[in-house]
Amino acid sequence: MIKNDRFWTAIVALVTYEKDVRHRVVLACQILDKMQKDELPKHLYERLEEIKEQAGKKGALRNVDGNVIKDRYENTITLRKNRTYSKLAGKIFSVYEEFNSN
Repeated sequence: MIKNDRFWTAIVALVTYEKDVRHRVVLACQILDKMQKDELPKHLYERLEEIKEQAGKKGALRNVDGNVIKDRYENTITLRKNRTYSKLAGKIFSVYEEFNSN
């Protein structure tokens, strides 16, 4: 049984998207950004927020008018290694498992 469609979609992207792990984590985080606080228990939502913060550490790239050129995840991806994103992918999946075990 799928308890949350957005979370499920993020996990599917994390597992099946054809790019490398960095791009899969970015896509999963972009999907997870659309989740509301009340869609998960507080402690799991906070863990996901920490993971997303690590995945988007550098922040968004903006032009002189303040418009976003690259979101925080796309702007951070080139600075981090695959193994860092592999760990983040595992953390996302761990939160998903815990969410579905309740």
